Amino acid sequence: MSHKTQTALRTLLNQLIYWLPDHPTINRWIISARYFYVYKRLPNLVNPERHTEKIQRRKLLDRNPLLPILQDKLAARDYIAERIGADYLVPLYFSGPDANDLNFDHLPESFVLKPSHGSGWVMLVEDKSKLDVAAAHKQIRHWITTNYYRLHREWAYKDIPPGIMVEKFLHDNGQTHGVPTDYKFMCFDGLPRIFITSRHNGDKACILRYEICDGKLSPLQYDTLAGSEPFLPNNLPPEQAVDPASLKEMLAICRRLSAGLDALRIDLYRSDNRLYFGEVALYPGSGFFRCRPDHFDAYLGRYWKQPY
Repeated sequence: MSHKTQTALRTLLNQLIYWLPDHPTINRWIISARYFYVYKRLPNLVNPERHTEKIQRRKLLDRNPLLPILQDKLAARDYIAERIGADYLVPLYFSGPDANDLNFDHLPESFVLKPSHGSGWVMLVEDKSKLDVAAAHKQIRHWITTNYYRLHREWAYKDIPPGIMVEKFLHDNGQTHGVPTDYKFMCFDGLPRIFITSRHNGDKACILRYEICDGKLSPLQYDTLAGSEPFLPNNLPPEQAVDPASLKEMLAICRRLSAGLDALRIDLYRSDNRLYFGEVALYPGSGFFRCRPDHFDAYLGRYWKQPY
């Protein structure tokens, strides 16, 4: 079967899944089938041990009313401002439910365009003069008319009203182009436990993982990104991954934002020598990412004690 045929069949299957009824039994079947497609094994949804399995269980059972607020990118801004202060929010140029109200002429030369009711949907515009406005409007219409919940059955997205938002384009420190390095913290029961970041050098990149204990980082193994080769050693000192002063501030932010929640990932950025809040991920990768090595999936899972 050719790659083109496989892509067409996958698209057809995704469309079928999107329009299947929203029912607990059907949702369980969809989640299990998708999981099997990625991992070639069915998920344990009764007594899960792996992190990816627990993400699937959260989709089906976790109905904490705070979750939709955290996944609504507009509503989350108020929550973030209340918990850690508005200074950590990325400046907002536009927000609204009607894409027709968005006038690109009124936007700066660089910005980030994304919907408020989904995840992973983003348009990075570094130079507005090169933007295909017609294509951008087409993409926006697709976002607005798509219910993100129906794609992966992530409950928190189910009733988020569709909307569009435009934020400031954050550049890497000292750079005029390129996005800043992101810092990801896996938090469990109000405590940041795992720190994940990446390093790039041209077409080479790797993921760096550290365990957090008493506010300090202990290196775990690293992993290559798809299509690249590693260039950093396993034992990269923590102070080369993030400076200690920034780490202390980020850990304080994570403790405040994760308080009262059993599990979440918090993404932060550093730009113009200051920290910005990125997003909260309750279903990282929708639980369909490939953990490499495989045992890291169970390693993460041991931290997550699910109360449902």
